[in-house]
Amino acid sequence: MTLVFDAAPGVEITLALPLGGWGLGLLALASAGLLGLGLWRRARGSGWRAVAAGVLLLALAEPRLLVEQRQPLPDIALLLVDASPSQQVANRPEVTAAARAALLERLAALPDLETRLVTFGEAGDGTNLGPALEGALDDIPADRLSAVLVLSDGRLHDLDDPATGPALTDRLADRLGEAPLHLLLSGRPDERDRRLTLTDVPAYGLVGETVSLSLGLAVDGPDAPTQPVAVTVEVPGQPPRQLDLVPGQPRPVRLALDHPGPTVLAARLPAAEGELSALNNRVAATVEAVRPRLRVLLVSGQPHPGTRIWRTLLKADPAVDLVHFTILRPLDKDDATPLDELALIAFPVRELFEARLADFDLVILDRTGVGSRVPDRYLGNLADHVRQGGGLLVVAGPGLARLPALPLQPILPVELSGEVAEAPFRPALTGTGRRHPVTAALAAEATTGAPNWGQWVRHLPGRPRAGVTLMHGPADTPLLQLAHVEKGRVAMLLSDSGWLWAKGIDGGGPHQPLVRRLAHWLMGEPALAENALSAEIAGGRLTVTRRALSDPTARPLTVIAPDGRESHLALTDQGDGRATASQPAEAPGLYTVRDPAGPPEARLAFAAPPPEALKETAQLTATAQAAAPLVEATRGTTVWLGDDAANPTLPTPRRTTANPDTLALPRRDAHQTTGLTHQALMPAPLALTLITLALLTAWLRERA
Repeated sequence: MTLVFDAAPGVEITLALPLGGWGLGLLALASAGLLGLGLWRRARGSGWRAVAAGVLLLALAEPRLLVEQRQPLPDIALLLVDASPSQQVANRPEVTAAARAALLERLAALPDLETRLVTFGEAGDGTNLGPALEGALDDIPADRLSAVLVLSDGRLHDLDDPATGPALTDRLADRLGEAPLHLLLSGRPDERDRRLTLTDVPAYGLVGETVSLSLGLAVDGPDAPTQPVAVTVEVPGQPPRQLDLVPGQPRPVRLALDHPGPTVLAARLPAAEGELSALNNRVAATVEAVRPRLRVLLVSGQPHPGTRIWRTLLKADPAVDLVHFTILRPLDKDDATPLDELALIAFPVRELFEARLADFDLVILDRTGVGSRVPDRYLGNLADHVRQGGGLLVVAGPGLARLPALPLQPILPVELSGEVAEAPFRPALTGTGRRHPVTAALAAEATTGAPNWGQWVRHLPGRPRAGVTLMHGPADTPLLQLAHVEKGRVAMLLSDSGWLWAKGIDGGGPHQPLVRRLAHWLMGEPALAENALSAEIAGGRLTVTRRALSDPTARPLTVIAPDGRESHLALTDQGDGRATASQPAEAPGLYTVRDPAGPPEARLAFAAPPPEALKETAQLTATAQAAAPLVEATRGTTVWLGDDAANPTLPTPRRTTANPDTLALPRRDAHQTTGLTHQALMPAPLALTLITLALLTAWLRERA
């Protein structure tokens, strides 16, 4: 058992108590009893006997003096420098660099102080002080931390989060302890900046509907203007429109979802004089348009193996609602069989081709001689349905060798010869087919002159008169022809032997992907558009893709950066109808890609970084508000550096106690113990001498 007493900083007195606390206590009690008896009997020399007993008890306690040998350690000043994208606007990079250099120089001149430098925010996904500060504190002993200096624009998103910011502030204040946190702001308190906002943006909408978004204009800074400002709103494939926005008064903007897939709406605001930056003068939102279900009408003629293949593929697609009829009894067939004895139902031609035709996104005529089965006026309805945006796929068979002259024939892209060719052949892709999105993916499975697909056994020769030929048969006759008809689309597959691929006969072929991609092209799938312009940002780079059946590298594209700077981008042909190019996307915000000479649907594209990165451009003015609770809790100081890069406003750091008027760096007086010295306070010879003298004096007093 050992007792320790602090006598002074670095000095301790210890009592070893080899007899234990109880043993020494009993001995002290016995000594006190004997001394008390002597005093009661008025024995002479009792005082000296008490001295001897005290010296004996002290010697038995073995008191020692422990003195630490200390080496002073320098205090640590932690400098955190914000390197986020919002620190790159205006002249903040120069101000920050000058303040950083001046701070490092002045801190290095202070005695007994070590400076550690940490940068944070480089990832561009939001400026978060908490992880950077806590990570640095993990490597710094708490008793050596003098102060923390944060060089930033004050846009600290984790501290500014209303849900988690207060708890994070309390945790950081606890970890800092007695060390103050000073905030050095790279900017001025009177900065002004305008920014566009898009809110109430739905993630999804139904094709054919119109959704409403809220477009607003905010002005950060003092003396915000109230007069309306002209804003340009753009949607790819549509002419731009102008809106007048009053700061602080959002306006609804309606967006028509006229095709499946993403629909982008962008707004831009011209830069104004005295504005901090134009990075947040552009904003975009994307709404994904979906169909509730794709309704397909499949009308088959004589039953054959291909009918089952078509039905199986369409039924297997969860996005397709299939209605299938097989016409076994032509309308012009007349016999004496009573209707109540027929096992067939009447083909609902009026209901399908007039009353409910508008409900179908795609109509497939499979080996059916529609001229003898559907009256002309209903075929006229089908032609009008296609012109208004519907899809039509004609799978030719013997019954379709001769089409009626009116009214369906004008929308068909191939004029049939009226013959049926019964001879094996291998389908092949044309040059256009190798570039068209419907069949480009199949090009890897076919080589020019030696296709490795299975043979087909029948086709209908014809002459193309509209659209593009993607596959050809013998003598380069069209086999798969696609065409646009006003708002709609038409495809003709001039053979009914495609099912041989599905069965794997003669090696088979890519029947399933061909049919699926063909059906989705007919229903207007944007990913299968022949002409398209797209852009995306990933890994800090802007990647642009142009798709075209002609040369996609014919002309460079214009790229408009978030700050309004323009550049030209040359494309590289990928050989499958696509041309791509890439460049660094250094500035945060919305990029615009333009091709003024392209088709209307491929003249404009937008690319924005992930939502986390857009935090950096949401608000750009410098602010002390986010870090104010932490600065106050640690008795730190907030300093505005101004915008003079040559001479930033920077107080001189001082080694003093915390003071809100200076960049205080309190002394912590930390040390490292290099050794200990032990010294017995009552060595045995000294104790024996003192006890002997005390007892001798007591004996002499008794004898006197």
